[in-house]
Amino acid sequence: MRQLEEVVLELEELEAIRLADGEGLYQEQAARLMGISRQTFANILDSAHRKLAEALLRGKALRIERQAAGSPPVPASWHGDLTPTQSNKETSA
Repeated sequence: MRQLEEVVLELEELEAIRLADGEGLYQEQAARLMGISRQTFANILDSAHRKLAEALLRGKALRIERQAAGSPPVPASWHGDLTPTQSNKETSA
């Protein structure tokens, strides 16, 4: 078996994917949950989408980085599953 090149997805990128794509939240709502600005959330989500596309379209392995050494702890609110709780339309009502 050949060694695959890797694309590294940071934990914050995975969380952005979970909130936006998995739970269907608007960027403003997701950013609030992560404690960051909407623009920062959009940048993280864009980076995550590009990395996922690269891995899928170029046949690269996807590795998820848990947390870089010296990084602040991940907020407990970031831990969850991909089970949608409410759709974006329900949460905006």
